[in-house]
Amino acid sequence: MGMVISLEKHRMRRRRAPDPLQEFGSVFDGLMQAMDLIEKAPPCPATSAAYKAVYGACEKLLAREKRFYGE
Repeated sequence: MGMVISLEKHRMRRRRAPDPLQEFGSVFDGLMQAMDLIEKAPPCPATSAAYKAVYGACEKLLAREKRFYGE
């Protein structure tokens, strides 16, 4: 299990396409891919910590989008 969500990759996409919704979609897709990999991994403390970290990042991203665009 070794997925790194590259912020630089997402920053490059933002420079090419400054659409905030497209940026949100790109980051959210990366987080969902990470969740899929975590769910496939055998249960262990590291998997649990990774799940909590990615889940927290998803919550923060969704809260940010709600602030910008409403519900």
